[in-house]
Amino acid sequence: MKTGKIIFVLFLALLIGQKSLAQAPGMGHDESAFSDKKDAFRTTQIFPNPATDFLNLKLETPQARKLKLTVYTIIGNTVEVETEVVDDFEIRIKVRDLQSGYYLLAINNQETNYKNTLKFLKR
Repeated sequence: MKTGKIIFVLFLALLIGQKSLAQAPGMGHDESAFSDKKDAFRTTQIFPNPATDFLNLKLETPQARKLKLTVYTIIGNTVEVETEVVDDFEIRIKVRDLQSGYYLLAINNQETNYKNTLKFLKR
């Protein structure tokens, strides 16, 4: 039982340490500015939120092919999901097989040092 509490506390610390966390069940929206790269992501949107079959990640800049996406359960376990790059501005994530509940979508781009975490609800 102690291990579960420690993991939960560490997970919360990770969430608090993130620059921003999108609000669910509304559309996730984050605006970030980076001094290293002026063309870094300024807007990232996830929709629909809550999702049933697919979750779309919409980007303002054309860098969808360079992103690494990881989905986590609310307690921090990694979940395997299928992704499809629709175009340079949008990625579709298959969430149909996930159980109902809240999940975190970690977005990472090594080239621009962009990191963000968005919360979504799977119904």
